[in-house]
Amino acid sequence: MFRRLFHYILFLFIFFNTLILFISCADSVPTLTDVQGRLVLDYSTVESLPETRLSVFVKPSVDVGRASYLEVSHVDSGIVWTINNPYILNASGKNGAGSPFLMPPYYGQFPSGKYNVTYVDMAGYTAQINFTLQNLDEFTSCDSVEKLQQNLSALEVEKKTVIYTEKAGKGTILYFGDPKDDWTDSNKIAESYEKAYSYRDCLFVPTKGLLCLLPPIDVR
Repeated sequence: MFRRLFHYILFLFIFFNTLILFISCADSVPTLTDVQGRLVLDYSTVESLPETRLSVFVKPSVDVGRASYLEVSHVDSGIVWTINNPYILNASGKNGAGSPFLMPPYYGQFPSGKYNVTYVDMAGYTAQINFTLQNLDEFTSCDSVEKLQQNLSALEVEKKTVIYTEKAGKGTILYFGDPKDDWTDSNKIAESYEKAYSYRDCLFVPTKGLLCLLPPIDVR
């Protein structure tokens, strides 16, 4: 009987301590330690105007899995975008919540200036952070990849590669990062990833917060 009583007391001790820990974690008020607001230019062909999107991700101080929704607002115009089902990034050191698919207002491009991001967690707690989007008309108006590259020639540009599981730059992303030295042609990429069917080169301009997706290339 003493053993049963001991196990019962031990169970209560573990249960209540776990409950206290859970409540403590659930009641943690989040803060936002970082925000990335980037304009994305998506070129479907080498001779076309790009589709323009805004990518916004924030890094909370608490478990990123607790994100409920986000609101992104342009301060001067009052335009608001709501991210109801945020994408969760769990890569080491890059935890974040947000969306890479915010679309511009129906009548034009994303306005430059200050943006406010409101993060709301599942407990209803909120946190805010700001970022500034530069005027990038000289890039959004480029109606070909050649003109884009000419406008980028005087800037520091980082080249990235994205590899996909389906043709035409669709499907799951297998890789995103610096291109490998031995990727001299499409066959080399196909050899590196047996599930790869296409890839895209990306031009990232950190000083402008600009990410340009060049047309997809099939490898199979």
